[in-house]
Amino acid sequence: MRTTRTLFAGAGAIVATAAVTLLTPLAAQAADPATNGIVPLTGDFSSTSAPLLAPYSGNVSASSPKGLTLSGAGASQLIKAEVPEGCMPAVAPLGTVKTCDTLSETLVFDSPVTDPIIKLYSFGWGRELSDGAETKGYLEPRIVQVNEKLAPAASLVGAVTGDGAKFQGNALTLDASRLVGAKQNAGFGATVQLPGSVSSVTIGYEYKTVKTGGPVVSTAMTPQGGGLFLDLAREIQPVTATVTAQDDDAKTATIGGKGEPGATVTVDAPGGAKTATVGSDGTWSLAVDGLAEGRNDLTVSQPAKDEKGATITSKVELPVTIDAPPATPLTAQVDSKDDDAKSAVLSGTGAPGATVTVTTPTGPKDTTVGADGTWTLTATGLAEGQNDLTVTSAGETADVTVLIETPEIPVLLGLAGFGLLGATGVVIGRRKRAAKK
Repeated sequence: MRTTRTLFAGAGAIVATAAVTLLTPLAAQAADPATNGIVPLTGDFSSTSAPLLAPYSGNVSASSPKGLTLSGAGASQLIKAEVPEGCMPAVAPLGTVKTCDTLSETLVFDSPVTDPIIKLYSFGWGRELSDGAETKGYLEPRIVQVNEKLAPAASLVGAVTGDGAKFQGNALTLDASRLVGAKQNAGFGATVQLPGSVSSVTIGYEYKTVKTGGPVVSTAMTPQGGGLFLDLAREIQPVTATVTAQDDDAKTATIGGKGEPGATVTVDAPGGAKTATVGSDGTWSLAVDGLAEGRNDLTVSQPAKDEKGATITSKVELPVTIDAPPATPLTAQVDSKDDDAKSAVLSGTGAPGATVTVTTPTGPKDTTVGADGTWTLTATGLAEGQNDLTVTSAGETADVTVLIETPEIPVLLGLAGFGLLGATGVVIGRRKRAAKK
């Protein structure tokens, strides 16, 4: 028996392989994961497990119920499977497809991943007998379970690759008739996204072979051994920003949000650019100052490198509104008065820097409100009796009343009157003068 190995895309392995890449976008993004850049989700695999990288923690572990040998290959996991003998029967017309074995593995995450994107790519090799009989093998993956329950429908991201391949019902399948008489071997893939928080994923694989050449009657054939590579990655976490605190009097604010761990976040603010480094938990925070009263439009940006070294920059605009301090209301009161001088000291509050005008019987009097929001003024030329004064400032009006009492004057009383008899025989008394009308 003669065996030939046709290599696909320059691969040097001798096993049929499905490459699996998990990508995790942590926020709503464009459909194509390459838009935001991809970074590894794990460190190197050691047999059946690998550490999850920030912002996640813990490990991802893989297990298989039967027939698989798991080993580490850097950040990839290599899974090998043995194919049963005589899968393709001796009598088989061209285009006959047989399922040689059904395999599965389960990935378990110590920390749940959100909206994972699973990238599947399957390929394999052919075997040829001396009489020209030829078979080609390939793996068809299907997402079976998520969180130990029937898997929800996965959404296709981008287009399926490979002639005759399609993704339907959570399965990536191949129309193997395209391989009959063709020189190339199977090679097809798809990228799909699962919804929600995912703690575990079970993927089933059907190892299939198709007769692609030779006579109908030959010898029962055993395809090459099968296997798969598994890689885990995620999308770069784009920057997000919210106002977590602000001080209107100091015209400052604290800004925080999420970002790619280790990346530098820059906030362009009126007081100058401020930067912060995203922590291992995927969060960042910084303080900005020099904000103006009213709306301040801040630009928050984060450049980060993807696994290929390309810089992916995400930006958000964040408005911060600094409210003006409440205006000091206009008030007026009488601090003191001098009935004899017919004057009064008035005081009150108002808007700092505003002019206060007091209308008096002798004309208006002006003063300026101090920086502390207070003012004082001496009103003169008041009349005896009640003085109703009007105070105005910055469109506001206040009223204040000053009562100037009539002064007492000495009078002479007759001897028959009451009072004290002075040395001159005159009685001295006092009476109030009637107020002028």
